[in-house]
Formats: sequence, C-alpha cells, structure tokens
Amino acid sequence: MGDQPSRIRVIIAAAIAAVFACAFLVVAVAISVDALTNHGAIGTAARNTNGGRFSPAAGVLMVALLLTLGAIGLIRGAVRALRRESYIGIVIPLGILLVVGTVGETIDLVGTASSASDAVGLGILFLAAVPIALLWHHLRETPEG
Repeated sequence: MGDQPSRIRVIIAAAIAAVFACAFLVVAVAISVDALTNHGAIGTAARNTNGGRFSPAAGVLMVALLLTLGAIGLIRGAVRALRRESYIGIVIPLGILLVVGTVGETIDLVGTASSASDAVGLGILFLAAVPIALLWHHLRETPEG
C-alpha cells in the first residue's frame, strides 16, 4: 500500500464524518418540523409570508434538503474511505463546512455571541478539520496504491 494513511486515521476520519452526517440529519429534521408545524423560531418566521408574496418555509425546507444531501454525501464518502477507494468524499464536504463555519464564527467573535457559543463553534470547526488533516496528504494518490 505504500504511502497510504494508516487504517486508524481512516477509521477516525470516517467516524467523524458519520457524526457530522448524523448531526446534519438531526438539524434537517428539526428545522423541517418547525417550518411545517409553525412552531419554534423557524416556524414563527415561516408564518410571516410578507403578505403572501413568498414562503420562508420553502427556504427552510431547501436548507433541510441540502443538509440531507450533505449527510448522504458524507456517509458515502466515509464508506468509500473505509474501502480505500477515495478520501475526497470526506474532505470536500467537511472543507465546505469549515470554510462556511469559519466565516460564521468570525462574525460571531466580532458580534455579540457569548463565550460559550464561541467555544462550541470553535470546537465544531476543530472537529471538522481533524479528518481533513488526517487525509490531506493522501488526496493526490490513488487509494488503491
């Protein structure tokens, strides 16, 4: 296998990807239920249709769809990584999360977010960076060796 990442690196990266996939699905279900039942912060916003000209619930459901697709992609990427077919299916989705999350965390740090919220956000970003760091060097090589 030559210069392949160790099996433990791949297992750790795949496990973290699976955790993020589960979190994406939980958020997707929660915001969908809120939007469709008009409850919670998202459901309250979904009731404000601005005179019927648009439906914020449709935007919320689109975000839920994107989260679901991201979860499917991460699970597929984790399975492919465990089979040593490709590592890109973990690195790209978590890289997107890392970029978007870094922008959001920077705004939170400058804004009015609490220290606890900042710490949680930074922890999530760190966790997203771990699989990328574990697999980055091996992206140029074909996993089959």
